[in-house]
Amino acid sequence: MLGRTLKRWHQFVRLVLKRQVPHAVLSWRYLLPNQNPSIGLHKKVFLEAWSNLPRTVWWLIAFCSYTLWLCFYGWKYLWSVWHKSSPILSQKIGVSRSRQLFDLWRLTFLYTTPPRFYYAYQLYNYTALEWFDFIYTHELPHWHRTFSPDVTPRTIQLLTDKALFAQEMVQRNLPAISGVVLTKASEISEEKLFNQTSHFLKPLRGSRKEGCYKLEYDSLCDTYILETSEIQILYSKKEILEFITTLVVQQDYLMQPLLKNHPDLQLFSPFDVLITIRLITVLLKNRATAISAVLELPVDSYSNRVHAVSVDIQHGVLGELKEPNRTTKEKRVEELKQLSGQSIVYWQEVVKVAKEAHNSFPDLVSIGWDLAITPKGVMLIEGNINWGVEVHQMNGPDLMPYYQKIEGEKI
Repeated sequence: MLGRTLKRWHQFVRLVLKRQVPHAVLSWRYLLPNQNPSIGLHKKVFLEAWSNLPRTVWWLIAFCSYTLWLCFYGWKYLWSVWHKSSPILSQKIGVSRSRQLFDLWRLTFLYTTPPRFYYAYQLYNYTALEWFDFIYTHELPHWHRTFSPDVTPRTIQLLTDKALFAQEMVQRNLPAISGVVLTKASEISEEKLFNQTSHFLKPLRGSRKEGCYKLEYDSLCDTYILETSEIQILYSKKEILEFITTLVVQQDYLMQPLLKNHPDLQLFSPFDVLITIRLITVLLKNRATAISAVLELPVDSYSNRVHAVSVDIQHGVLGELKEPNRTTKEKRVEELKQLSGQSIVYWQEVVKVAKEAHNSFPDLVSIGWDLAITPKGVMLIEGNINWGVEVHQMNGPDLMPYYQKIEGEKI
């Protein structure tokens, strides 16, 4: 009993007291009748957050979370964002700093939304009412859980365990990547790692491309290279084996064949790093529909950071760079702008694979797919339940209309 109470207390501290942003959008407009559909969806997510907890606990979490935001964190982030970004916007676009401050105040306290989205989503180009047409990162994962309330343990397991996911997709004749699971209970030997093949190692249940490494084999020299960071590269088999063993002691890993980019796709990047596609599918009338996609181009050869370039979902043509944090150097921006209008090879196959994969998960309204295009064709890497919405709305509120359709189908 005591252990369960302590566990719940630690969860409360982590998810509420130490969380610096609210869990959902809270607005005074929720009290008004006959509001537009977007407001209704945000209100629904707010009311159905923490749906697995008793209502008294919901009230306690909400009270603590929004009190912390309204009394402290909101002011902290408002001042920081306004001080850093308002002079730039005022100079480039001509939006006065006083207007920005007023808008940021409304967004932060009347809509309980982190003020950085004012610049990330260019909300200064929209009326305050239109701000509800966007989905915000701090609403996740409550947003996804609200629209997929009956997710089965099978779906969670398959989309969490990358090895099981690959096995399931292969059984369904979809182009997934099989691999070998490395655990601290299994033998990690030189024979298993060094078999004259390049490998990609990633956490079995990881996310956001964190903790991933490339073990590259040079056939000309019969040597192996493991780049652990920007400043550390391992060449010795002994050091590589010790490093991977240390990783596996901490968590289970999946070792897969290292994928290479299709030559036509490699032209888009100066780095010999896998280019991925994040494609979103939703279920409309019980059929998977592709609604948004970005091409994720590596920022460098050693980190997991990417530039997100929009893709026309119908024709696979590259659009504008989508940068929520606006940290891209000017030279790289110009290079990426030149990609606009370029077509992605095998695009229709990319969409087809994602849609067919979604049919295996009828209990999920939306899924974010990671795919690659290799010399052998399209490869399905993984599916994500709690996929990020931000880069898919850099050019406008492109996601909300589909959720309005989904909600309309329930009526």
